[in-house]
Amino acid sequence: MPEGEKPEAKAAKMAEIMGAQKKPGEKPAFGGKAPDEKKPEPDQEKAVLDELGEWKRFALKRIEKSKHTAAFETEAVSEVVRRFVVASLEKAKTAGDVRTVFEKASKLAAKRKAAQKQLQGALERTLALQRESLMWHAKNALEVAA
Repeated sequence: MPEGEKPEAKAAKMAEIMGAQKKPGEKPAFGGKAPDEKKPEPDQEKAVLDELGEWKRFALKRIEKSKHTAAFETEAVSEVVRRFVVASLEKAKTAGDVRTVFEKASKLAAKRKAAQKQLQGALERTLALQRESLMWHAKNALEVAA
């Protein structure tokens, strides 16, 4: 940057370099997602509940033959919820027990989803604050250098 350049112009250039002034269609610096670019996420929660429903029907059909603990492959259900269901089904003796297992599993999945959303929000706020601080320091460093 030229020596005689005004601090505001230097700050603007630095901000552009750091991705603060993202051009339309351009990816932000640091490979992240810009706050205004929310990608719609697939309805993962519905997929989890559908899969738990299928697993519940599978287990209920087999409870009388004591085969309700037979292997059931999952894709949408998290590992934590899957392990909970497997361990709980091993203790289940009646159809009512099986229904209770899946009611609790649905609640556990919902709690995990809520916790993930809360954590994601906290992470986004933290990153925004860090970016703001970095930009402030860069601007001040350029003003001092001028």
